Amino acid sequence: MPGPSTTVTHPTAHPAGGWEVATRTGATTGTARCRWLIDATGRRAALAARYGARRVTYDRLIAVHLRLASGETDAEEASLVEAVPDGWWHTAPHNPAHRLLTYFTDSDLVPAAPVAPRTLLDLLAATRHTAMRARDRPPLPGAVPRRCAASTTRLHPVAGDHWIAAGDAAVTYDPLSSQGLLTALYSGMSAGRAVDAHLRGDPDALTSYATGLRDTFRAYAHAHREIHRCEIRWPDHTFWQRRHTPSHPATALPDPEAARAPSPSREAAPNGQGPTR
Repeated sequence: MPGPSTTVTHPTAHPAGGWEVATRTGATTGTARCRWLIDATGRRAALAARYGARRVTYDRLIAVHLRLASGETDAEEASLVEAVPDGWWHTAPHNPAHRLLTYFTDSDLVPAAPVAPRTLLDLLAATRHTAMRARDRPPLPGAVPRRCAASTTRLHPVAGDHWIAAGDAAVTYDPLSSQGLLTALYSGMSAGRAVDAHLRGDPDALTSYATGLRDTFRAYAHAHREIHRCEIRWPDHTFWQRRHTPSHPATALPDPEAARAPSPSREAAPNGQGPTR
């Protein structure tokens, strides 16, 4: 059996340089020292945001997901994606045995309050292929639709004073791209290599990391535009209009790095609470 996981919290600057973080493994607490921290805290980018980094958001995409009971004949192992007038659906078998159902749309196209199971299932009934996979599969006991962000975003900057962001903390993509896991692996590996090169004296290591993420994002934005242009059945619906319009943020691709703002330092932490070097 795997042992208990270790959580890391409360980074502070150590008087001798670098960071000191609190650790907890089960009931055991301690501290650890390091020279650099990699922010892999997801969209909230907890460390980077604390030291002044900002998230640039390019669209309003959200996911409304619900877990359904698996049927006896539910042997399909593939995922299914189906476009609809106001977004798209995704469904796939999920462990433990159940089926995951997700509706992707823009946040202003659904009620602000959590969507009731009946409302989501009524939307599902209007689909052609997704509804077939969900037939005779009620929500799991106690399961309710949940909303979460699914928007395209970038963090600026992606590195600062002894910190660097990776994974969703650095960049998030439309789930339709299926780039989440690949981006997490690529950016995590690249961030580690950038810090190593920087510590070895390479003055361009952090800039090269940021440039690599920017170039990858531009390639994604181009593919994002081309894929959505393939759907032409609902040109008058807001969701698709936004993605077919050249001025749509995810296709226009404003570059937050163009301003070349200086990297926020630990001295610039809000409310004077940040550690100093």
